[in-house]
Amino acid sequence: MVFPRTISAPVLACVRHLSYFFMALFVPVFAGCISPSSMGTEGGACFEGGRCLEGLTCSAAGMCENLAPLADGGTDAGTADSGTTSDTGQDAGTDAGIDVGADAGTDTGTDVGTDASVDAGDAGVGPVITSIDGEGTQAAIADPGGVVSGLPGRTDAAHRFQKKWIVMGERLDTVDSAKLDKSGGGAVFTAADGLAMESGGTGMNRNLLLPAALVTGAFALTLSAPAGSASADVYVLQGEPPSSVAEGPGANCQYGGLKFTSGSAVSCVCNGAPGTRGDTGTAGVSVTLASEAPGTNCAAGGLKVTSATGDEYVCNGAQGSQGIQGIQGIQGIQGPKGDTGLQGGDGISVAGVVESPGGNCTYGGVKYTSGSGTNYVCNGERGVQGTSNCRLDYTGNTLSIFGSDGNPLSSSNPCIVKVTDAKTLSFTSPVTTTFGASSDTVDNVFGITAGVAWPYAMPMFLHVCDGSSGGYFAFSRNPARTSSGAAATDICQKRDTDCDDQGDMFIMATGLTLANEVNRPCVTVGSFEATMDASNRWLVETLVAGRDGFGKFQEAVKFTMPLGQNGAETGKYFSVVDGSTALTFAPSNAIKYSISMDGVVDIYFQFENQNTNGADGSPLRIHLPYKEGNMGVSEYGVGSGTGQVAGTSVDFVWFIAATDLVIQGRFTATESGLLWDNSFSDTGDYVTGSAKYPAFLRRSFT
Repeated sequence: MVFPRTISAPVLACVRHLSYFFMALFVPVFAGCISPSSMGTEGGACFEGGRCLEGLTCSAAGMCENLAPLADGGTDAGTADSGTTSDTGQDAGTDAGIDVGADAGTDTGTDVGTDASVDAGDAGVGPVITSIDGEGTQAAIADPGGVVSGLPGRTDAAHRFQKKWIVMGERLDTVDSAKLDKSGGGAVFTAADGLAMESGGTGMNRNLLLPAALVTGAFALTLSAPAGSASADVYVLQGEPPSSVAEGPGANCQYGGLKFTSGSAVSCVCNGAPGTRGDTGTAGVSVTLASEAPGTNCAAGGLKVTSATGDEYVCNGAQGSQGIQGIQGIQGIQGPKGDTGLQGGDGISVAGVVESPGGNCTYGGVKYTSGSGTNYVCNGERGVQGTSNCRLDYTGNTLSIFGSDGNPLSSSNPCIVKVTDAKTLSFTSPVTTTFGASSDTVDNVFGITAGVAWPYAMPMFLHVCDGSSGGYFAFSRNPARTSSGAAATDICQKRDTDCDDQGDMFIMATGLTLANEVNRPCVTVGSFEATMDASNRWLVETLVAGRDGFGKFQEAVKFTMPLGQNGAETGKYFSVVDGSTALTFAPSNAIKYSISMDGVVDIYFQFENQNTNGADGSPLRIHLPYKEGNMGVSEYGVGSGTGQVAGTSVDFVWFIAATDLVIQGRFTATESGLLWDNSFSDTGDYVTGSAKYPAFLRRSFT
């Protein structure tokens, strides 16, 4: 409980203990054990040295007299109470102070005096404070500069700030501001510091929010309202519940009791004198016990208690529910070995074949076939080849290498690549190459037909090579690259125009002597996609997260080959050996392809709804996105297909022709019969198929 300093001693004596709350309270200091009936209260004996509680005066007779009158906001013109009973009347006016004392007797009269303030029920009357209490939340603080040690009535408890006080009184709902002034100056707290009345409450009860920076000490609290203000002096310190120990019989307590200590204040609560011994009771009645079976007296059985006064029963309760199952016992010892079982049946034969990247295995794997069905064991996504802190970026037609954080390369932000087991390269300077018109890459065709657009995305693969005078980045159409090239003509650099073969490599640098860069070890570290227009100008497609960049190799991506490329007739995917052909299919013409990191190409083609018959009488050749890289071997079988020729369903096998850039079909029924353009003579004929062949060969460096 938080009280104004002007509280009377009898009220203070009613406080049972001091809480751990941060309090505003005047605490008297007791010098030794005293009787609770004579603690310096009004009418009680003075303390040693002639001291009484605050507000009382030690008379010549050694007794503490009444408090001095409370300070009013006006002048009390009334007369003193004339009765000796409790005051059942009411002041005609209202003091601005707080009267929390009680008359010694009962006042049967009524004060007729008039204060300078107005009646409590009238409009325009200011607030009144009757008590202050702590609400219990605490936050630890230190005693700054030993302020508390100099306060009267201090305790030795650790001091804490209270976050709010509960103010009791009258007309508190009219209060619109509060102020705390430290006695002697030095600290003033207002709304700017967080001192404010909390919203809500009533005219008799409101919360006062305290500043976080509040310090300990003596303060004057002022609550202001439009019609006036109320004030109370408070000490800001924490009380401590008194500690108690047993007090043996002696000078302090004749019959013993409890001694309470709170800081330096000590008091005793004494036992009364022992009472007289009571009369001897009558002799007890002998009691016998016997077991009582379940029945009328005790449904679940029990005990029968027999005495001179009769029989009583102490019955068992009803049987309880089943208990939970106990924990499992420890493992028993192992039993003897059993007899050998019967011979099992024959197992199921399993055949395994390589599964290409596709719907069953995104990155390829193995297909296992048995009597119970088909299962796949698939490869995981290929990891990044020994790179650290590297990122690919394409902005404003410029392909660049940055650190993985998107910042330029530098000595403190290098891109690191392991090229061989014995060689790791660190790139600390910008790496860039431009695309488009008048760029670093224009007029390099990388093995496709010059002057014919390749408008569909083409996979390009990013490499790092250990050059003759340092490392460099490069790119090409070859994902299986492990070296720069077998000759200087297999290599080009920025602003060159002689990367004209599908296996040529473009170095993202300039000023190199290409003859010195032959057969340098390289490693493939990523990929991107590019297109070429009819003016041989290249552009990089927008980089797609999860498909382009470092550690991404386009293995599961199916690309589209454009019409009229790699020797095909304009607007077609095919040609004939001698001249052109009138053969057309409409509208469905498509060649899809993908390429693995091992340089193996999978193609899927379909030509449907034949609408113009061929008349040239030459073998039909289907053109490929990559030429075959099996060292120039011709008649190399690569796939199969089906179709309808002259209205008859047929099967084909496909083989690489001597040009390395086309496949030709052979009827399986005749084995040696080639598919010619004039074999198609019935509108609605079609041909479909798939093929797999190596476009590049892998060679390792260590």
